[in-house]
Amino acid sequence: MTFTSDFDQAIMGELKHQFTEGVGIFCLLHFIQALLRKLKEFGIPAALITALIGPDGVMKILTEIRILEMEKGIQYCRWKTDSVEHLAKLNSFWKYFRNTWLIRYR
Repeated sequence: MTFTSDFDQAIMGELKHQFTEGVGIFCLLHFIQALLRKLKEFGIPAALITALIGPDGVMKILTEIRILEMEKGIQYCRWKTDSVEHLAKLNSFWKYFRNTWLIRYR
């Protein structure tokens, strides 16, 4: 069984409790919206946001790989988009990404 949520931790926790064999996945639209808000919050320029999460954005790969491969996926995304000019902002964003999406919602 697979169930989808918009990142409500209480709902996901209860579904995992009730359906121990089930697999929880998150809504891609809500995921992209959350990333967009944070990227803007960190002051990432629009062109770089598009390169990350736009229609052909490199972060799309992170929705298609196993959690065990996520660090390699992040390294790939960074390799494709890191810029010296915005490195501090990108470092802050990737720290947020790891803490939120790899630890909190795992």
